[in-house]
Amino acid sequence: MQHCEVVNSGRGQSDGLVRRKPGRETVPQTPNTRLKILLEETSWSQAQLASAVRAIGAEHGQPLACHQSTVSRWLSGTAPRPPEAAVLVEALSRRLGRPVSEVSP
Repeated sequence: MQHCEVVNSGRGQSDGLVRRKPGRETVPQTPNTRLKILLEETSWSQAQLASAVRAIGAEHGQPLACHQSTVSRWLSGTAPRPPEAAVLVEALSRRLGRPVSEVSP
């Protein structure tokens, strides 16, 4: 399993690159345009989506630490991990009133 981290420039901003552990290549992140479009369709803010994900997670007995910064990372290209991915799809589906099958870029 490869471990990745978003590199911070020290000024509170990411340079948009994912760096693998030392000795590994650098891979640029691709923004998640599919999630961005779906979020715009919901008319929710990033914080509202995070709140919906937490609420649905709690309904399923899975308390999730999802915040606006989490949604921001997803929009930047970081893939949501299970169980967040399934809960995210459910939150979007409920809000839009139609099935959303995935939120991959």
